[in-house]
Amino acid sequence: SSSSSSSSFPTSSTTSSSSSSSLTIPLLRRLVKDGKSQETQLGRIQYWHGLYQHALMKALDDALGATRALPGYAPAYERAGSILSDLWRLDESR
Repeated sequence: SSSSSSSSFPTSSTTSSSSSSSLTIPLLRRLVKDGKSQETQLGRIQYWHGLYQHALMKALDDALGATRALPGYAPAYERAGSILSDLWRLDESR
């Protein structure tokens, strides 16, 4: 009666190794390709973020110069604080 209770689903012992390896190789190739693509995309993002940070630093220099040149001009202080906040220099932006 033990033979009638066996499952009809394939188990790891009944699955052929060639079918699992035929799926594994393309999957690994896809993962490697996707990883390289993600590294390329990350490099681009880091480059553009660096340009953005540089532009913010230049804008901060200008805004701080405006606060020195026109100490009573409130929008210059607001702009400097906003830029400092964008640069995550929150303590200085207050």
